[in-house]
Amino acid sequence: MEDVGPGDRVAYLGLNSSDVVEMFFATVRIGAVYVPLNFRLTAPELSFIIGDCTPSAVIYDRAFQGVIDAIDTSVMPPVLIETALDGSDSGYEQCLITDRGPQQAAPANADTLSMIMYSSGTTGKPKGVMYTRRMMLAQRSTFAAQRGQSRRVACST
Repeated sequence: MEDVGPGDRVAYLGLNSSDVVEMFFATVRIGAVYVPLNFRLTAPELSFIIGDCTPSAVIYDRAFQGVIDAIDTSVMPPVLIETALDGSDSGYEQCLITDRGPQQAAPANADTLSMIMYSSGTTGKPKGVMYTRRMMLAQRSTFAAQRGQSRRVACST
């Protein structure tokens, strides 16, 4: 994804998997902002969110191809990457295969934006909630303090 750099947004539409964790950390490493999209939303709702956050790329699970096709094309970025949770070949896997090797981590500080999660929009349109690295670290530190150290980890998504 050489067209994506620091400050750019990368949206993901699909179910949770280990690939999602990989995508999140890769996105943050290059200084881009991860934007998870709720797979339960309709195409018009997703069109609004994509139009609002203006991602440079959308990564999606091929199970959601119909939804992707129904999203307003005027808001879609030029880079669309298909992945497949069923383990079959996909555009995401192709990106990994053709990768140029380890990339230098983008300069960042505690106030660098890492993720935008959209609210449910109960009072109107969904709103992007911005998470900095500091906020995410504080959340994880609080969770660790409450749960303690263990080999098992509960994940919240």
